[in-house]
Amino acid sequence: MIESFAVMKPQKTDTIPTDCEKYVYQEKIDGGNVVVDVELPNVKIYHARTIGSKITFNERAYRYPELVNEIRQGVLKDGATYIGELTVLDKQGVGRLWLFGQRSHLENQFQIQRMSKLCPVTFYPHHVIRDGNDLLFDVPYIDILRMLKLMVRNGEHIREIPSYPSPDQLLAREGIIEGIVVKDVYGIYHRGKRGMGWLKKKFLQEKNVKFISYIVKEVGINLFTDDNKEIHLAGDRVAGAVEEIKNKGFVNAEIEYMAETTQGFRDCSIKRIGNELEAEI
Repeated sequence: MIESFAVMKPQKTDTIPTDCEKYVYQEKIDGGNVVVDVELPNVKIYHARTIGSKITFNERAYRYPELVNEIRQGVLKDGATYIGELTVLDKQGVGRLWLFGQRSHLENQFQIQRMSKLCPVTFYPHHVIRDGNDLLFDVPYIDILRMLKLMVRNGEHIREIPSYPSPDQLLAREGIIEGIVVKDVYGIYHRGKRGMGWLKKKFLQEKNVKFISYIVKEVGINLFTDDNKEIHLAGDRVAGAVEEIKNKGFVNAEIEYMAETTQGFRDCSIKRIGNELEAEI
């Protein structure tokens, strides 16, 4: 199923619809999109990444032993496949992609075990696409929400995403959370599509920057802008960024951040860098 499955994504919007009978409103979790397939004792966690029109799934359950162990305790219903956001919470209990970046690219088992205690992940399932032998792509979202209530228990590393009948409570948290996702309760899961009843309004700001130097860290690198502001980068994008800096003296990037200060950026992550600026992620 994974090979033929393409994730659905929300469409950006500047205006939040307020037809409360048609929509539910959820916090947009700042993390990585994952597919979690449960056939106990087997648990598979796939990173879902889109570059342009190409969608890739990479099985990475070994990176998150604390989550796998909790799923094996029955926090998620067995025999099902879930879609959601994987993140690391800050001291306020808010998911941050830049913190998740300290976990999402680890390969060394010693580092994985150490960071699972220092920087544990949290999974927020927002959809279920398989229950036993039944595929649920054509099930209205209002029924998916009822199913999730029965199939998911809150745990230390798994949490329900609350659905609100109006956006007011989430709008009041602007400057704290990443944004709002709006979903049509009568809509279905359109594989590989953007929008189609799913909308997102981001509170994060975006900016293009130029990195001119870097230092190597235990995980990834810290990049420095031409005005000496520091941002972390890890994973398979590191090699390309380093190569561009060595060859050209700089690498361009697009970043997302909550606020900018004289010292740097608060709650910042790199959205696109180098050749990725030419492709939609």
